[in-house]
Amino acid sequence: MKTELVTFYKYMLPCVKLDNVVWVAIKPICDAIGLDSDWQMKSISEDKILGAERAEHTVQVPNFDTKNRAEQGENINFNQGRKMICLPLEFIHGWLFQVKITNTMKEETELNLIRFKRECYRVLFKHFFGNMRKQIESNTTEIKLLEEINQLNENQDEIKATLKEKKKQLDAVRKERLNNYPTLF
Repeated sequence: MKTELVTFYKYMLPCVKLDNVVWVAIKPICDAIGLDSDWQMKSISEDKILGAERAEHTVQVPNFDTKNRAEQGENINFNQGRKMICLPLEFIHGWLFQVKITNTMKEETELNLIRFKRECYRVLFKHFFGNMRKQIESNTTEIKLLEEINQLNENQDEIKATLKEKKKQLDAVRKERLNNYPTLF
């Protein structure tokens, strides 16, 4: 089990990959943005969805403070293996999105959560509205194409009728021409 770092805003967070699932340790995230990790672990455990997804894994913790910027993460020595509560990476944003902002939080923590939650709202809007907009555009294009096909079919019917009429006229002209030859006897 190899520990890797995931960049979360300006923070480098340790995670492990097992069976194609990236597990992110909760405590380093709490430390990075200023949340009470014990309270968050309790909250995660009590949550019906997150509680079912959480797991304990041994994570090699890098030998620097997780508040260091991502660009300082090169040549990191992972020298402290610790058992930590982790969530799959796909659940981290949902967990953070539901963290309540309280009056007792430090201003930096509150600002971090507000910034993160605003981004979550925007991403959710773009995802759902973007899909709806794409569906509307797709439906509009489909309707336009169906109308054009219908018009072409109507034109085709008109063309076939006109063609049939012109062929009748041509046959009549030919028949008349052939019937008007003078007879010798």
